[in-house]
Amino acid sequence: MVGDDFLRVWVREPARAGLREEVTALLPNALEVRIDPEFAAPLAFIAMSVPLLRDRAMVGAAIAAGIVVIAAQGLPLRLGLVAAALTGIAVGLLLERKRA
Repeated sequence: MVGDDFLRVWVREPARAGLREEVTALLPNALEVRIDPEFAAPLAFIAMSVPLLRDRAMVGAAIAAGIVVIAAQGLPLRLGLVAAALTGIAVGLLLERKRA
């Protein structure tokens, strides 16, 4: 329709451009997103792992491993990650055994 084209070309687009310029002037880095790679890798891992948490044993194992990895982050040679993995496995097995 002619009316829709008129609105899009003469009203909406200039309004968007003006708003974009105003936001850029007020917050120069607002449209730039910078993610540190050391933050992006664990975030991607979490995003891939969350859909796999289907029952109580899996959720308990994930929570226990998360607590241990945070508490043991100061261990040398990244042993906190190993401790968290072993804790998660143990908690998952215990909760699975309780369910059965």
